[in-house]
Amino acid sequence: MDEIDEEFEYFKLRDHLYHLIMNPDKEKIVRDPDYLKLMSMAFSLLEDESVEKNIIEIAIKTIENYKK
Repeated sequence: MDEIDEEFEYFKLRDHLYHLIMNPDKEKIVRDPDYLKLMSMAFSLLEDESVEKNIIEIAIKTIENYKK
């Protein structure tokens, strides 16, 4: 059962990251090349299904806490 819970949590995180990428801050994406690069890198993480949970968590936190 723990495996199922872990897998559920993993895909929940991937879904959250997908939501962040598909709904970027439109002003930042236009005016901030670093933000655009961050979003591109996060998208590439989603293309790789073997990315570890902790990397996805870091990507989510980085996007949510991005300031510039």
